[in-house]
Amino acid sequence: MSANTPQRNVTVSTIADVARYIESLTSEEFFGTCELIFERGRVVLVRTTRTLKPHELAGRENRGASNEQSR
Repeated sequence: MSANTPQRNVTVSTIADVARYIESLTSEEFFGTCELIFERGRVVLVRTTRTLKPHELAGRENRGASNEQSR
């Protein structure tokens, strides 16, 4: 399962910008995919998709279930 990474205002216009962006994902311990689209040698799109591990989803579902039971 995956969830889209929250939108960020990041300007990526050079390969150095792309490298810095990927380094920032690494420092956040990002788990997912990062897709780069090039046109005529220039980066025109950077798309990231965050992947959630099953144990991360279980924590989210349990919180919702406990809220329902308390009503």
